[in-house]
Order: sequence, then C-alpha cells, then structure tokens
Amino acid sequence: MPTRHPHKIAKTLVRKAYAMNNKKTKKKLFQFITNVILLSATSFIMRAIGVRFNVYLSERLGTDGLGLFTLTMSLYALMITFATSAVGFASTRLISEAIGKECECLIRPAMKHSIIYSVCFGTATGLILFLFAGPIGIGILGDRRTVSSLRLLSVSLPFVSLTSALSGYFTAVRRVAKSSATQIAGQVIRIGATVFALEVIIPGSLESSCLSVIAGGVIAEAITFFASWIIYLFDRRRYTGSGCDSRELRSKLISIAIPMAFSSYVRSALTTIEHLLIPWGLRKNGCTSGRALEIYGVMQGMALPVIMFPYAFLTP
Repeated sequence: MPTRHPHKIAKTLVRKAYAMNNKKTKKKLFQFITNVILLSATSFIMRAIGVRFNVYLSERLGTDGLGLFTLTMSLYALMITFATSAVGFASTRLISEAIGKECECLIRPAMKHSIIYSVCFGTATGLILFLFAGPIGIGILGDRRTVSSLRLLSVSLPFVSLTSALSGYFTAVRRVAKSSATQIAGQVIRIGATVFALEVIIPGSLESSCLSVIAGGVIAEAITFFASWIIYLFDRRRYTGSGCDSRELRSKLISIAIPMAFSSYVRSALTTIEHLLIPWGLRKNGCTSGRALEIYGVMQGMALPVIMFPYAFLTP
C-alpha cells in the first residue's frame, strides 16, 4: 500500500481540527443568540405586563394611590440594590470562568459561596428595613402610610437576593429559558394575588390597598425563589467532580461583587433621591400632599414606564 506523506497527514488533521472548532463556535454562537432572544422576549413580556398592570392599579387605587405605591417602591428599589449587592454578576462570572477553564467542579462551590453571600446581604438589608421602616417612611418618604408596606417588603429581600444569585447561575450555564420562565410565572402570580386581594378582600383604605398590592409582590418573590431553587437542584447534578481548589472562591467573589455593588449603590441612591424630590418639590410649590402624589403617580407610574419601554430591547 502507498504510504501517505507526513505533510498530507498533518493537513488532514488540521482540516479536521478546524472543522471541529468551527462546529463548536457555531454551536456557541447559536446558544448566545438564542439566550439574547430569550432575555429580550422576557424583558419585553415583563415590561408589557408591568405597564398594563399599572393601568389596572391606577383604575383601582386612583392616581394618588398609585403615587403612594410608586413612592414606596422607589425606596424598595434602593433596598434591593443593597440586598443583591451585585451577587448575580459575581456568580455569573465565577461560573463562566470555571466552565471556560474546564474546571466544572468549581461550579457547586461557587454557587455555595454566592448563596451564603446572598443570605447575608439579603437578611441584613431586610432587618434594617424592618427595624427602621418608621423613620424611613415618616422622615424620608414623608408619609406615615408607607411604614406598614415597607415592613412587609423587608420580608421579600432575602428571596430577591437568592433569586439574583440563581439567575446568575442560569445565565452562566446558558440555560436562560429556565430563569426566564420562573420570572414570567412570578409576575403572573404577583398579578393574580394582587387582583384577588383587591377584588375579593376589598380593602377599605388607601394604605390597606397598597399593602395588598405589595403583599402580592412578596408572595410572588417567594414563589419565584423556590421554583428557581428546585430547578437549580435538578440542574446542578450534571456538574460533579473533585480535585479543584475552591479555597480562593470566597475572596474572589467578594473582590468581584463589592466594587460592582458600590457603583450600584451610588446609581440607585441618586435615582431614589430623584424620585423623592419630585413630590417634595410639588409640595413646596403649592400642591397639597394628595395632589403631589397624584401628579407623581401619573408621571412615574404611568407615563415613564411607557416612555422607557424600548429599554426592553436594549438591556438584555
């Protein structure tokens, strides 16, 4: 039989290797595009549902009630920033690096540290909000009716923080569909629980109405976390192994998350201050407290969500 020349064998091997790498690249590109489409679709659906839900709330609570609810949620958004403290970004990066270095045995330890981080920050922020709800509601928000809502919102902060860590995991392992499904389901549950509370229980005052809306959100956050946790427990079975050093993961997680968290604190604090200054400025220029809440509710609860709707296609 004729003997093949070494350079021909080398060319054949190079062509095969290139074909294999090209196939892997195309597969990763397809996964990337699919995940972006899923994230965009999820963001679009969530924002569309949110806009329609705000219309329902304005009809049920009135513009002043929507203003009171939006004012409470503006402070809650700042608390979420403290509770999560960039854990979603940190877990995504740690797990992505483990996959890229083909050291998948680090995935479980990375998630363990991320979950501990989430529990610490989420619980601490929740306790602070619960204990200081009175001074925050009366002194900062300027409305005593927000105090009970803030205390109820504090219960959801550990769930929000843990869900953020799990969402970072699903993003890193390219299974965004699972995280997106739980987010949409949580939004549907939130709306269902809120509508049930407002239509069936029929609260008597504006404060209790806002409390019913917030209770629906707290229930949805808890269910979203437990659903994400169950999916994660089944999904992580594919990542096993030993022999990788995970001792530096804790310090690496902190070095990634804390700088990102501080920048998030500043941005979120400035946004919250902006929200608080609107009703304060309206009252200073002659509006009553009720009228200031009405104008604020129309601006922040109805107009801006529609204006900012295109961000649903940009943020993913």
